[in-house]
Amino acid sequence: MLLLGIVILRLFKQSPAIIHHQNYAKIAFVGDSHVQGQIGGDFFLPLGVILRNFNLYNFGHNGDSIGAILARIQKVIEANPSKIVVLGGSNNIMADVAGKSSLEEFKQDWLKLINLLAPRFELYVLTIPPFGDDLSDEYNHKVRQYNQFLRDICQRPRVHLLDLYARLTSQLQGNKSYERPIVSRALRVGVRRYILRQSLEEITRDYGYNLTVDGFHLNDKGASVVVQLLKDSLAK
Repeated sequence: MLLLGIVILRLFKQSPAIIHHQNYAKIAFVGDSHVQGQIGGDFFLPLGVILRNFNLYNFGHNGDSIGAILARIQKVIEANPSKIVVLGGSNNIMADVAGKSSLEEFKQDWLKLINLLAPRFELYVLTIPPFGDDLSDEYNHKVRQYNQFLRDICQRPRVHLLDLYARLTSQLQGNKSYERPIVSRALRVGVRRYILRQSLEEITRDYGYNLTVDGFHLNDKGASVVVQLLKDSLAK
């Protein structure tokens, strides 16, 4: 139980990770487990090596919906970044499929978030990545609906849409559908990584997905796609 508690604390810590070079402008990364990078692949640390003329702040938090991001956003604003990158919405879709949320709730929370941030910061919005490898299933049908709203809402000054979904699906191989787990996949992958010391490559192979570890969290290959997408846009 002690080891399990350590894993839970590690996965749900709230202090932002910081990569500090010098007195450069700040870029804040906001989102869910894709951003926090402790369950699946990590794109934050590789970007810290590439974007050496910026200080990077990681405000990602496992399990966050857009509403939860909105509730935490004041800490991001107080960091006074010049640019903010947002990657979120996967947990909204999980809740939607389970009948606990809706596209309308996602829209309302995003409208509040973008109206708060866009007038003050350069904002980069990534589309929601696919679930698993089967683009025809229920989850990915909803991903496309949610992403269409993001494409619509980002057509305003100082807001940049980065189409992660398109970039990932262009490289996707396989057709394994996402399977909703009985036990939290975040916890299961966390135990395998931090207690059993298994590699992401090994865990990915066991689950059988292409760009994700477990059908949800990006693996190292998927995270490298995020790095390639972000590095050119943020370096400008």
